[in-house]
Amino acid sequence: MNKNRLFGWFCVAGLMVIVVNCVFAQTAGVIYSQNSSNNSSNIIFYDTSSGETTLLTAFAETDNGRALTISAYGAGGLIYFTRSSPANGRPNPTIWRINIDGSGLTDFLSPDTEISYTGVAVSPDGSTIAYTANDKDNPSVYHLYVCNSDGSNRRRLTFDPTWNCSYPSFIDNSTILVKMQNGSLENYYSVTTTGEITRLTNNETLSPYFPRLGRPMLNNSRNAIVYAKQVQDVSGYRKSNH
Repeated sequence: MNKNRLFGWFCVAGLMVIVVNCVFAQTAGVIYSQNSSNNSSNIIFYDTSSGETTLLTAFAETDNGRALTISAYGAGGLIYFTRSSPANGRPNPTIWRINIDGSGLTDFLSPDTEISYTGVAVSPDGSTIAYTANDKDNPSVYHLYVCNSDGSNRRRLTFDPTWNCSYPSFIDNSTILVKMQNGSLENYYSVTTTGEITRLTNNETLSPYFPRLGRPMLNNSRNAIVYAKQVQDVSGYRKSNH
């Protein structure tokens, strides 16, 4: 393993940029992607007890891919992330899986190289994977899917051809939080693993000046959503987020 000391949360040498993607309390650490100057990224684990960082993946700087989402399960468990890797024959984002110790990197559940898998999440008990992906018939629209942790029992949960789903995360073992976009309209929804959909926000009331919503995050108890919202009026979008 390649280990080095991290001086502060965002302070690193050279041209590296740190982006925190996933707080992983069960391991007393933080899992995040580290981007190089050419926008290639690797997955890092920061141990909050020792202050050490561990490089988990070893994508080359010439492998121009960037981690889009990261999700992890349990102490000593598995990390799932979405990233393209042209050097490995994956020009579109795909789902990767790796052990918390950096072993066992594998291309998980991505049989078709023409499909883009943009978001991934693992349930708290590690039994279910949720992900967003497009399809060949309508490549500009992304739907929400789930499967078992071994890749079996894949099923699609959203079907509206005007919805774009992104940033899935699990509220509990059978309920997924996801952002859905329909044109300029953006809302957060909960979707059960059996396909029951509930809208959690109500931005329709703000027409025609719909706000932009950021990536939703759940607190450690998974009973509150933290997110950014950029509002607009007749003069355009405001600079500040809320």
